[in-house]
Amino acid sequence: MIIRGIVHLVTPSQPSESYNPGSQRYGKDYFDEYYIYLFEKTAIADFPLDISWYQKAIGHVTLVRKGSATFFEIYETNLISDYELVMNVRLSYADFVMTGLDTRKNTVVTQNQLFVLRINEEMNRLEVRSSLHEDITDKMIKKDFGEYLFKYLEQKKAGERTGGYSTV
Repeated sequence: MIIRGIVHLVTPSQPSESYNPGSQRYGKDYFDEYYIYLFEKTAIADFPLDISWYQKAIGHVTLVRKGSATFFEIYETNLISDYELVMNVRLSYADFVMTGLDTRKNTVVTQNQLFVLRINEEMNRLEVRSSLHEDITDKMIKKDFGEYLFKYLEQKKAGERTGGYSTV
């Protein structure tokens, strides 16, 4: 019981404030090899085919859905080709973590992940790609990130047409 209490106290329950900068350290070949897994896609439709538009539109932004404990902070973007943009993202979400042999605690998990926003002209779509892990939670959070990002970009594009914009 004492050990369970100690583990409960040392398991963090607030998002970390740290960042892991460094997406510039890797080249296009690295992302082509390890960040090939598609997590979300949408039709290009009215979106521009200029990757620099996406870099300017995204900037440093936090994506949050009202009433959700999950948020995504994009704090670094780097162009790696004429059709690909790497995003360094701090993810924060609530999840159960193992705190002992048979105990689990609902806590806030914070991690940094790299994502690639790709303009796929052959398929006429925008894609969010990342690395693949076996953890189903990791896969679902990455899919959520893609969904949040596309909703934000849609609102940003609509704001340009109407003269103002809103957030997710």
